[in-house]
Amino acid sequence: MIEDFQFITENLTVIKPTINADDAPYFPSDDIRRQFTNSLSRGFSWTYNGKEQRMFETGTRFLGIPSPDMKFVIVIYPVNHKKFPAPHNAIIYNGNGSIHKKLNVPAPISPQAKEMESRLKSTKHDELYFDTVYWTRVADNRISAAVVIGFDHEWTERRLLNPETGEFGDCITSSRL
Repeated sequence: MIEDFQFITENLTVIKPTINADDAPYFPSDDIRRQFTNSLSRGFSWTYNGKEQRMFETGTRFLGIPSPDMKFVIVIYPVNHKKFPAPHNAIIYNGNGSIHKKLNVPAPISPQAKEMESRLKSTKHDELYFDTVYWTRVADNRISAAVVIGFDHEWTERRLLNPETGEFGDCITSSRL
């Protein structure tokens, strides 16, 4: 099980977030949130079976959180990352830091995307990207992982994600940036 998940900023300040489905954005104060948000380099660390795992690269702004069951860490890489660029910029890691699943951006399914279907078919697939990951409460009051997917330069949709299988579920919502 993943323990002691922490954010790391460019000056290697460690921030212990509160991650839940009801109280985003996870930070104990606005000053700490701003420090993390404005950091040019940011990553995170966690402990698994007594060993620290760390994801941090100077000049890179990783986004990530553990899965609700604390078995995996879901990471969103910057869209232009050298190793994992969009549309493959989301990776699910096992607790020990090994790769569990490499995700590909699924085709958008929101009502807005369906209205733009013909235009989206002509869109290059690399213009689709993962934007962020978070926890959400679903209809049966269970907590689920979800991702935000960007498409058509100005739209996003939020989709449920099963970290165990890497499968995407329903569209929660869609909006224009």
